Amino acid sequence: MERVGDEGPLPDPRVLGWLLATQNVLQIMDGGKQLAEFVSRALSDVPGVSLCRLFLAGRDEQAPSASADLGEIVHFSLETSNDEYGRLLIHLEDREAFAAYEPFIGNFAGSLALLLENRRQKSRLEEALEQVKVSESRYRRLFSEMSSGLAVHEIILDDEGHPCDYRFLEVNRAFEELTGLMAGDVVGRGIVEILPELEASWIERFGRVALHGESICFEDYNRDLDRHYEVTAYQPQPAQFAAVFTDVSERKCLERKLEEASRRLAATNQELVTQNTLLRRQSEELLSRQAELLDSNRRLELVSGTAARLLASGRPKQIVVGLCWEVMRHLDCQVFFNYLVDEEIGRLRLNACSGISDDAARRLEWLDFGQALCGWVAREGVQRAEEDIQHSQEQLTEVVRSLGIQAYAAQPLTVNDQVIGTLSFGSRTRIGFSPDDLSLMQVIANQVAVAVERERSRAALEESETRFRSMAERLQSALLDIPQEIGRLQLSHLYRSATEMAKVGGDFYDAFEVGGKKIAILMGDVAGHGIEAARTATLVKDVVHAFAHQSLGPIEILERVNQLLMAKRLSGFVTLFLGILDPEAGVLTYESAGHPEALLKRRSGEVEALGSGTVPVGVVHDPGWNVHKTELMAGDILVLYTDGIIEARRGGEPFGEESLRKLLEAYAEELQRLPSFILDSVLDFSGDVLSDDAAILVFALQPHAAVGCSSTE
Repeated sequence: MERVGDEGPLPDPRVLGWLLATQNVLQIMDGGKQLAEFVSRALSDVPGVSLCRLFLAGRDEQAPSASADLGEIVHFSLETSNDEYGRLLIHLEDREAFAAYEPFIGNFAGSLALLLENRRQKSRLEEALEQVKVSESRYRRLFSEMSSGLAVHEIILDDEGHPCDYRFLEVNRAFEELTGLMAGDVVGRGIVEILPELEASWIERFGRVALHGESICFEDYNRDLDRHYEVTAYQPQPAQFAAVFTDVSERKCLERKLEEASRRLAATNQELVTQNTLLRRQSEELLSRQAELLDSNRRLELVSGTAARLLASGRPKQIVVGLCWEVMRHLDCQVFFNYLVDEEIGRLRLNACSGISDDAARRLEWLDFGQALCGWVAREGVQRAEEDIQHSQEQLTEVVRSLGIQAYAAQPLTVNDQVIGTLSFGSRTRIGFSPDDLSLMQVIANQVAVAVERERSRAALEESETRFRSMAERLQSALLDIPQEIGRLQLSHLYRSATEMAKVGGDFYDAFEVGGKKIAILMGDVAGHGIEAARTATLVKDVVHAFAHQSLGPIEILERVNQLLMAKRLSGFVTLFLGILDPEAGVLTYESAGHPEALLKRRSGEVEALGSGTVPVGVVHDPGWNVHKTELMAGDILVLYTDGIIEARRGGEPFGEESLRKLLEAYAEELQRLPSFILDSVLDFSGDVLSDDAAILVFALQPHAAVGCSSTE
């Protein structure tokens, strides 16, 4: 090119255009080695350049130093305001020819640095988006599968900016199961509309979470749902809060039941702690007196294991005798008496003693309050010690004086400020007892009192549990007592609890006559176990009885039972099969509300399934049940059962409906043995283990009418 003045040669426009084209190609080219090779070849064609090399940050190549072979090197750093991405090294063969292009090569290096930075930022953004997708997928899976109830809400403010309501945005399946609030019923609606009686404290707490990001965890009672919940709430987004619900109603119920039984034990434990604190203080004082060190150690050894032995033993009387022998050896005593108050007759009765004859023990078996030293201590509730009794004229010491006792000390056994007995020690060789001796006796007496009261509480608890089991068994029996025959209808049934401990549950069945010489057939299963399930079963059974006697059909009866359960907002649900049989016409009108499908074995041996129906009772307000009919001929057998039969497992394999169907196809004996045959087959399959209670009810029309109504309890 021609030189113009002193400005040097002008750059060739073709070269500049080619550099621009190179920049455009770089926009679509992959990074790494391919990019470096392309740039090196492209810039090596610039006038005055003998060699161009591109070194990217993070790669192993080292930039060469200047040498005679390579000529002068010009460095261009590939850097932005955020980072450095490499270097561009230009080896010159003609410095003067290159000078016109050096500014453009600098711009080219800057553009290349921006390109590399954009690619890195794009790669990082793609990685971040992928992580967000994975996190969102995990969140959705966790949200839907977690066992705790989870609901996301947005807070609603009044005109003054105070929380006044909150709207449901999303709930998981566990939330629906715990609260009975279905997603389709609550999402998009406010809590005030759904639960108008909800306490304002719930809205205030959640308002602080949604507006201030304050995470909270609390337990509270929901009056509308009649449940106790443990709630953890946090702010996922501004003006929103997520609440994790755990139903702790059963735990609260158990806590209330245990509270009364544990109150006295807690009081006695506290008294024991107080006495142990006193004992430690006494021990510290004894340790300071080296002259009495050995005796103090023996006292500590005697007392240290007393409480544990008394509390751990199921036979406190034997432990008391052994303990008193140790105390007598330590204190040089030969006699002890342990009296307990008989609350029914208001006297003291000898519970244990040592050091006297059998005749003397019989004479002293009963004492009145105020009689002798033990009676006086029991009446006054304080410790009393007497010295040199053989030379005393005190009337209260007459009994122990006749036994040759010189020194005697009686301690009250006290629990919660109530005297339950006395513990006393006597010596025929000592004149009196020291304050330390009396203190030791009182400590032992206090611990004995705890053990005696614990044994009384245990006996009372066992008696209460026995009464509870008896009541539960009577309740379950009432649910399962039905006739063997009703007119032409012959019935047989069986119930088996899943565990020996919980013999009462929610399985029930019934058969009874209704108007028009028809017979109602009923089988149901309440979700859950125990007294609550049995109470619900009894309620459903009684309500079905009441409406069936009004000559209503199965659908009308089920709808009215459903209305009652929904109004009472009982937890859980009830599966129910209800049929009305016309024996003369041989027609069974029925509906199954979520109950396992009934099986009908025809006289020909063919087994038909009557279908499992739709929604259980007590779940939704409009379940949409439909009436069904089937013909029942003489010799046909209808089999009803609860899910404990088909859900019995061997390993992970359930017994299933198909196995039950095959059992019925193979059975050819009398109707009365069919329930036992089914249960024995299920237990053989599961190894005598049931995962749920099981009930079976079978019935068939006899060929000829027969009068009968005998119980099969």
